[in-house]
Amino acid sequence: MSLLEVHDLTKNFPLGGSWFSKPTVLQAIRSVSLSIEAGETLGLVGESGCGKSTLARCVLKLQEPTSGRITFDGRDILSLPEDELRLARRDMQIVFQDPYSSLNPRRRVGDIVREGLDIHQIGTPNERRERVAQLLREVGLKTSHMNSYPHEFSGGQRQRIVIARALAVGPKFIVADEAVSALDVSIQAQILNLFLELQRGMNLTYLFISHNLHVVRHVSDRVAVMYLGRIVELASAEEIYSNPKHPYTQALLSAILPPEPGQARSHATLAGDMHSPLEVPMGCFYRTRCPVAMKECASEDPALRFAGSHGVACLRADQ
Repeated sequence: MSLLEVHDLTKNFPLGGSWFSKPTVLQAIRSVSLSIEAGETLGLVGESGCGKSTLARCVLKLQEPTSGRITFDGRDILSLPEDELRLARRDMQIVFQDPYSSLNPRRRVGDIVREGLDIHQIGTPNERRERVAQLLREVGLKTSHMNSYPHEFSGGQRQRIVIARALAVGPKFIVADEAVSALDVSIQAQILNLFLELQRGMNLTYLFISHNLHVVRHVSDRVAVMYLGRIVELASAEEIYSNPKHPYTQALLSAILPPEPGQARSHATLAGDMHSPLEVPMGCFYRTRCPVAMKECASEDPALRFAGSHGVACLRADQ
């Protein structure tokens, strides 16, 4: 059994409405199904606004899904009583995009990292302090940093503090929501390597969200490509980058600059802007931007179909 299983997850946001009109419904997530094995990293990519962060928050039940089922470690997260959900949250943590806004500027680093231990009453006060000191060392900081405040650190150091806080309660699963996008490139590499070292040492499972396809390739075992709230392609990282089958995935990969000057690039293009979730076209959502769209794409909404372990939601997948 997979550590995390998501079945037909949907998240709607009602907008507006009055005494005389019904509220408009924005569908942020549309019948998404996926699974993540223990010890695996699933990369989730797509343009801004496609629903990546909303999916992550629904998986952690930081937002209540409209429908669907989420199973974590054999337990149905959406049906757990409040006390059992509180215990389950020890196994599920998140690292946010902005390492400064996700830290309380009025609290010392030691208090920030120890907060989860205090809430769940894990260990004695001395054991908690020792645990915090150990975590700071494991993420590349010093024990003396326990008495400092977030504003005294660089962006990379602050993200290390956030990671230490997420690890404090001993989770099995971590969502990294654009966890390196706010950092300089050289610091990104250090944090990515830290994620990989921690995964090997603690057998962690990651949902790694990013719009940077280079980053996702470096850390992921499998990659899911998201467009307008739906998964349009899902396969191993090697397969996605060497043999992308969905036109959207091909366009995303063609936008990556080659590592060597003069090296040939793909000719796939990403035309226009992504539709608003309030104005989704009939049929295939991507057809108005797709260079290979055909007549059937206007009437048929392709499901994610698998050939082996490679899933594609496209009528031309076989071509």
